[in-house]
Amino acid sequence: MNANVGAKEKFSIDDDLDISKVIPGNGVIHVTGEVAMMRLPHEINVQVKRLNSEVVGTCNRCLKVFKIKLAVSHAEREFIIDLPAEEIEPGEDIFYVDKRTREIDLTDMVSHELLLHFPLIPVCSESCKGLCDQCGVNLNETTCSCKHITRVANSPFRFPH
Repeated sequence: MNANVGAKEKFSIDDDLDISKVIPGNGVIHVTGEVAMMRLPHEINVQVKRLNSEVVGTCNRCLKVFKIKLAVSHAEREFIIDLPAEEIEPGEDIFYVDKRTREIDLTDMVSHELLLHFPLIPVCSESCKGLCDQCGVNLNETTCSCKHITRVANSPFRFPH
């Protein structure tokens, strides 16, 4: 906080992070990455690069629990030291430097970036066959004798008669 404007510092992240409040079904995960900080007139610019981790997810097709690799190439936040209130835009996300401890807690920033990079529809593999819609067996592990309707090749909505 006492560094001159423009001063920079870099360090690596190689630590455990509790994301249980952000990504359900997960607790403490291991995270690696790089952090670069630069002192600005009223705040500190924090850039997180090459952030990597693995979280637990459930396949939307077959309900199998599997590990999902998450990668964040770049994320950036400004942590305010003493910015006047009139210079803060309405609705802007605000992050502060803890003046008492003189620390910046990256927990929320990293947790939320990992959440943003979580797949919208997690699947264990692109070739996952899912569950039978009639008997419920996992079609990746066994076949069933249920009659399945096959889709017409070029239409996701039309079925053969």
